[in-house]
Amino acid sequence: MDSLERMEIVAALEERFGGRFPEEVLPEMITCRQVVDAVERYLGGVERPATIRPAHYETPVEYYRFEAFPEYLKLREG
Repeated sequence: MDSLERMEIVAALEERFGGRFPEEVLPEMITCRQVVDAVERYLGGVERPATIRPAHYETPVEYYRFEAFPEYLKLREG
């Protein structure tokens, strides 16, 4: 895996288990066993309940459409 894929996995684990891995541990997490051990040691090994969006929730368009980003609109004004 490349470094971006590794960081995506780390971020997903931290979100799911509700914690942060120490920076010095990240390069040591190479095998699946090492990842499991790190989750148990640093994140407690207990999953948090998944966050569920309300049924009526709609993601604002400025979150995913470039032409609606506030920064882009401000830049266009200038």
